[in-house]
Amino acid sequence: IKQSAKDEEIKAYDMLFINAVSRDDLAQTKEILQRYEAKKPHLNPLHIAISHQNDQMLYFLLQKQLFDVNEYQLHQTILHKACKQKNLQLCKVLIEKYQANPDLTDENGQTVLHIAALNQWTDFYEYFKEVVNTKIEDSLKRTAAYYNGEETKEFKVNIISEHLYHKDMKIKPQKLISKGGIGKPKKPKVKKGKKK
Repeated sequence: IKQSAKDEEIKAYDMLFINAVSRDDLAQTKEILQRYEAKKPHLNPLHIAISHQNDQMLYFLLQKQLFDVNEYQLHQTILHKACKQKNLQLCKVLIEKYQANPDLTDENGQTVLHIAALNQWTDFYEYFKEVVNTKIEDSLKRTAAYYNGEETKEFKVNIISEHLYHKDMKIKPQKLISKGGIGKPKKPKVKKGKKK
């Protein structure tokens, strides 16, 4: 019975906090934080603030440093959400000031670097390339560099090697690739001999 009463109290706190954050009520959020300083809600208010694109509330909550910036909600961190909202300044603040881990992956195994590459956001990609482990592969076993077009030639060679080449082929897979495209096969040599 004690545990269920405690759970109910935490749920009530969760709802108060969530309502204040989602209504952009900074005054009530501050009051709730002061009243329940030792407690933390089950749901991370940072995710609520970023989902509502409430930067003032988000920065206030970040400064309190009560909530984990690397916590997942719906298989992504607030850094993933900031990136998807195309908020590079917030991404930089999360990484540089609040130690958000840029190597964490979403439900597709993608880092923020993958997201930037897929969307062709050059400024994001250039920044993330310096802070993210570029060797991380997503669920399709592809790095962000692949999506950015930096691994295309190597990928074609691997596909040809794995799927087309066998011992009876006259042309080696490396000969099929000519500056990123398929080259012309050599004409077979015809032996000249006497006619019978």
